[in-house]
Amino acid sequence: MNKMVQKSCTSSLLRAWLLCCLCCIVSISAQAATVFAITGGPNGTPSWSTTPSSSSIFSQASSTRYELCFTVANSEKFKILKKDNGTAGNDWGWGAEFSGFSTGSGISGSSGSDLGLNGFSTGQDVCIVITQNGSSYTVAAEAYTPAFYIEANPSANIQLGQTVTLTAQGADRNCTWEYSEDEGNTWYTYTGTSSGTYNNTITVSPSVSTKYRATAGTQVATKEVVISSMSFAITGGVNGTSEWSTTPEAESVFMPAGDHYECCFTYTANKKFKVLGKDGGAAGEDWGWGAAINVTNGTSISGGTGDLSITGFNDGDGVCLILTEQNGTYTLSAEAGSRFIILPNLPNPIQQGDDLKLTATETTTACTWEYSYDGVTWQPYGGTISGTFNEVIAPTPFVPTYYKVTNTEGKVAQYKVDVKIKCEGQTQTHLDLTFGTLGSATARRQVDNVKEKINTNVYDFSPSGKEIHDGFYAILANPLYGGRGDKTTPDGCIQSACLGSVRTSGDYWYNNITDHTPDDVNGGMLMANCKNKGELIYEYTATDLCKNMYMTFSAWFANAAVASSTTPINTRFRVLDQNNQEILTARLDVNNIKASDGWKQGSTAFFSGENTTLTVQIINNGSAGFGNDILIDDIQFKSCVPLLSIKPALEVECGESTTITVETEGIDQIFDGAPYYLWQRYNYQTGKWDTIADDPNPSNTSYHGSGWDKISYIFATEYHPVEKPRFRVIMSSDPSVAKNVGQDIFPVCLNYAITQIIDVDCGCSPQTMVLASGNATQNTCLGTAIQPVTYKADGHKTTGIQFIDYTFNDGEPVTTGLPEGLTLTHNAGQKSGTISGTPTAIGDYKIRFTAKGIEGEVCEAPILTLAISVKEGPTLTVTGHATQSDCVGQPLQEVTFTYGGTATGVTLNVTAAQALAKGYTFTTDADAQTITATGTFTETLSYTISTTGQDAVCAPATQSGTFTAVPNPVAPNITFPE
Repeated sequence: MNKMVQKSCTSSLLRAWLLCCLCCIVSISAQAATVFAITGGPNGTPSWSTTPSSSSIFSQASSTRYELCFTVANSEKFKILKKDNGTAGNDWGWGAEFSGFSTGSGISGSSGSDLGLNGFSTGQDVCIVITQNGSSYTVAAEAYTPAFYIEANPSANIQLGQTVTLTAQGADRNCTWEYSEDEGNTWYTYTGTSSGTYNNTITVSPSVSTKYRATAGTQVATKEVVISSMSFAITGGVNGTSEWSTTPEAESVFMPAGDHYECCFTYTANKKFKVLGKDGGAAGEDWGWGAAINVTNGTSISGGTGDLSITGFNDGDGVCLILTEQNGTYTLSAEAGSRFIILPNLPNPIQQGDDLKLTATETTTACTWEYSYDGVTWQPYGGTISGTFNEVIAPTPFVPTYYKVTNTEGKVAQYKVDVKIKCEGQTQTHLDLTFGTLGSATARRQVDNVKEKINTNVYDFSPSGKEIHDGFYAILANPLYGGRGDKTTPDGCIQSACLGSVRTSGDYWYNNITDHTPDDVNGGMLMANCKNKGELIYEYTATDLCKNMYMTFSAWFANAAVASSTTPINTRFRVLDQNNQEILTARLDVNNIKASDGWKQGSTAFFSGENTTLTVQIINNGSAGFGNDILIDDIQFKSCVPLLSIKPALEVECGESTTITVETEGIDQIFDGAPYYLWQRYNYQTGKWDTIADDPNPSNTSYHGSGWDKISYIFATEYHPVEKPRFRVIMSSDPSVAKNVGQDIFPVCLNYAITQIIDVDCGCSPQTMVLASGNATQNTCLGTAIQPVTYKADGHKTTGIQFIDYTFNDGEPVTTGLPEGLTLTHNAGQKSGTISGTPTAIGDYKIRFTAKGIEGEVCEAPILTLAISVKEGPTLTVTGHATQSDCVGQPLQEVTFTYGGTATGVTLNVTAAQALAKGYTFTTDADAQTITATGTFTETLSYTISTTGQDAVCAPATQSGTFTAVPNPVAPNITFPE
């Protein structure tokens, strides 16, 4: 909010003297003093509040003149309140509205209605003056430039994280600076860098609207940097993006540029568009149709408040839309040109470890990049730079980081990357606020710990049995007993003494829910029935924390409203450092939890830096009235491990060496220099991590173990089909911390980081396959088995031989299996396979085989072909009996042998010791392709008939037989006795 502008020392002393005199007069005359205040927010205070802050109350410059001077914060309408003896922080009531006055210059509206500043815009200094003339009053507004004042650049539309330069103008001696984040109630010494002749300039990037105060001798000036939460975007496709989208892309969102907003792009002609507006809107989020805003048409803009058009430009031209705001009126103009800005490829904030790309747009000259952690001290960017004009970088920031680009034309652009931390591995709890236990389900207690505080200016304790109204709190075991039936106390009751007792009948106001802490009996939780939006409810300060730790902040939330309520709670948690500056990345908004949702956890992570003390604050983000009754439990700070990245090694052939590397960009910010790298390999047998010993060579170019600056590790790859080599790296500024973490020894009180776990695989060695035995080219006859063929394969990821396909007589490949009659027999131990069997068809086979690898692994292997040519063979059939037996002299039964196939003749073979026996005849008939045996049994004969003329690879067809001649019986010699 904007701080009241202070006038010169002389003017201030005069006012003090006048006020003192007036006090004396009032005291003597016992008359009530008239006090005026404004409400409505043009001076940055809460809108329409009947409890004015000190910066909303007019000072009395003379007996007839009252003044309120401030820097205009917004264009909100306002009213003037009037009360006798009114003081800041007390309820003045709506009945105190000032009426019956006349409006003068610089004021629009009329008495009793909403007033406005006429001719003044955000960032200007103005004094509202009330002049009394008898019983009449005139209200006017005057421009004011103090002799000693603070100038802000830029002065308006400040975005979260944007850098603002504050200069104390008119200083004639050294300045001291202070800041306040609570409307000027509490001031803290500014510890950042100041510059200028009198240290009159500071550069700030506040995360919330913050007042700054400069003091030079007796001169004092204040200025508030107001963080603008409004965002604007275009929709309709005029910039080439999707038409009529209420989820704008990054290139559709206006960027703040001093006192206006800009959106620059290449124009797409003949497209209508609208302008969207949303509080806190970001690229990629749904803004809703209700977000369309009314604009006044400026240069090169036509159309009404609905569909707008750009005029005077051609398709493909560079166009910048300029959006300005004054007194609540938005004016849109289109100008030629393009803007030199940095565009990210990811929405801000990014997740730690995300692949970010930053591009400097619209440059035709070479760019130079720098980075900074505070926006003040810049260092050359050492990462990879690409693009025609070196306009693209791809950083991986670990902590919030500023980036700046400058081209040779002198154009400069900045962009701040906010980083949300990812946490991995072990955690340590540094704060576990459970709110204890209570004596019964209806018991309550107050905040009484010196580390925890309730905002007693707004919230009062409601004891057991009393109703819990807006502006009351309690640590309780169950909100159910906080109200029942109709309200029994009047509105505006702000003291517990006037609270009514909870009734014993009627509907309960609140939910029947117990605390979140496990195993608690009547466990305590904080309940707050929220009152004014934007006000502090509760804070807790954790001390004696470890420095430079990555911390997670989490809490559990529930809605205390009755279960049937659909109104969500709306609360903000923020974390302040030891200088009471908010840590932006620790902010946590809880804004959509309904009573039926039960307990929900919110969590965020941040870097603690040099802070040993952190304060958690709970802020009301919603309005008073029905709903926004919050329950909070189990607030925790835990140190966590930031996720750093480890680059997997280049896959090489198994057995070769490869190098694993830690991504080190920004690591110096985490550890304030190069850390100790503890390399570890996972032991599958023990289930633990084994530390790799320190590199015996301390050189920072040797990577054969753990050690200082050992960002890489050279590993001789091994082949393991299941238990692949697995690595991680632990880093710390202290080797003992890294080693303790590596052995799961906790706690440690020094920051460390740990990489993700990676598996280091190796690629296939060249796979080999050879013909171990048999012939790869064979000719055989139909019905004859092939000569067995054995192939043997080898390689780290090879398991044996596998069939690919075969062709028959050069036909289409067949992949369903080997030709009929053939089989493949595997020998896993030898990584081999043997093909054997008897083909069943005449023709030419080409069968392909290759090495078989691990399933899922892609390994190249040779392909070998087995060629089998199956020929037609000879045939030989017999008619009659090839083997016969009869008595000598008896006729032989005729036997005929018929040859065919590829046979062209036959041969007759008899036993080696035997000539062809007499009495037998073998007659060959070439035309009939027969050989016939005839004759008379004379002697025994064994014979074989074989075919001739067939293919040499085919064996002759044969038939064998025996003709057995049985001797005739001799007549008996009979002798008769004499």
